[in-house]
Amino acid sequence: MRQKERDNGYWAIDIEQDGEYEFELRRWPLEIDTPICAALPGRTGVPYVDDLLPGEALAIKTAKLQVGDIVQQKAVDESDTCVVFHLSLKKGSTRVQTYFDDGIDAPPGAYYVYVKRISPA
Repeated sequence: MRQKERDNGYWAIDIEQDGEYEFELRRWPLEIDTPICAALPGRTGVPYVDDLLPGEALAIKTAKLQVGDIVQQKAVDESDTCVVFHLSLKKGSTRVQTYFDDGIDAPPGAYYVYVKRISPA
């Protein structure tokens, strides 16, 4: 994630209840709250903790979420820490896949996806 790894795949999920769901796509974890496109500083010299290389910036322009046959896409501003999607979903098994598109090669997926049910159907 710090070194612009371009992996992508899907998550198999089981939606337990019909309802409105919120999907929050992030490159960096919630607790860091750093913009999707931003680099992170390296970390060295902390006792008993591994050193970390600096993270690299990405020029992400769009974020896309696909849940089953539902596809949504939004523009990404360089100051955005996340991209939030709202979907009305039915109970059942499906797949979730995300994309952070910077126009170079195959787009990587979001490294962190936070999902919560925000209202019943």
